[in-house]
Amino acid sequence: MIRRILAAAAMGALVLASTGCGTKTDKESLPEVPLRVNLIENPSFEEWKDGNPVGWELKEFEGSGAKRNIYGRSGKEKKTGEFSYYLRGVYNVDRWMVLVQRQPVLPKYRLSLSGYMKSKDLKKTKGQETRANVYLIFYDKDGNRVNDRYYADAYTHFLGGTKDWKRYATRGVVPKNARYVEVGLIGQMTGYIYFDD
Repeated sequence: MIRRILAAAAMGALVLASTGCGTKTDKESLPEVPLRVNLIENPSFEEWKDGNPVGWELKEFEGSGAKRNIYGRSGKEKKTGEFSYYLRGVYNVDRWMVLVQRQPVLPKYRLSLSGYMKSKDLKKTKGQETRANVYLIFYDKDGNRVNDRYYADAYTHFLGGTKDWKRYATRGVVPKNARYVEVGLIGQMTGYIYFDD
């Protein structure tokens, strides 16, 4: 098995890059996926359209009530550039939104994910989860989740309390039936979590 080693695409950027080993099958033609590059569109949240970062989608993650968490662009708290993205929970949130982006992937390749995060007064209150980080979820060609593991297939370290900007990273291997990966930004606690680069 030949291994392709990942060269850092952009040190410290919100990066999803693929490396590893994989082959096309006779039954299915796999998509062209570039290697050794950042697959994420608009990784530093500098481009915006209609109040949302270009390339990203806001979607419901959990809950069904009327009180959503707060989210958006921050020009004050940022690692680099003009903006960062933030998620904010309050004590009575009952519907959690996440910011996601889907990218095609190749089975059996490794994905490296990294980004900067900062927290402000993050704490778990009654009924909340301690999820505050970046995650990966794999989907098959029909859009069905490949694994049913916890809330994500891979994820960076959870944040809590008040912490300054720090780079967090994780890796994951693309399952054999996966054709897409969803990169998600999540914050299901009271307080702020910021994402950049």
